[in-house]
Amino acid sequence: MDTLSENISECQDDHDVPLELADFLVDERGFAREELTLRESIETTFNDETVVSKIAVVIHLQDKPVLMIRYAPGSIVTRERSAMAAARIYDPMCQVPIVVVTNNEDATIIDTHTGKPIAEGLENLPHRVDLLAQMSQLVFEPWANDAKIDREKRVLNVFDVNL
Repeated sequence: MDTLSENISECQDDHDVPLELADFLVDERGFAREELTLRESIETTFNDETVVSKIAVVIHLQDKPVLMIRYAPGSIVTRERSAMAAARIYDPMCQVPIVVVTNNEDATIIDTHTGKPIAEGLENLPHRVDLLAQMSQLVFEPWANDAKIDREKRVLNVFDVNL
């Protein structure tokens, strides 16, 4: 298999990106297809502006969402905050502990709970066995309280309004 960035670069449009990510995650990182959910979205409304934020892939292990990948063209640094917001509110029962933001050339892997980068680069996307080994150390609790959840929804809405 070619590198993930080469495969994604050849995609017809953004609609193909989750399929390429899924192939990479299955073929190169050891995940089962049934552990991947593709093309999810979160809808938020603020100031009469409804925004649908796209999520390329969510990985579920042991019945928990463990890793979320958000794809957006352009600078990934400008997308990191909205990716964390999406991971924090995606599941009302628990935040997704690891979020990845990628533009198909680079990636930042972030600890959702702390907001701190874990690693850089598509080649550092975690393998299934590594995530399973880390499950007991990952934070799966709900994201704080209603006020903080509202703030994350507002962040997601504002950052993704023009996507």
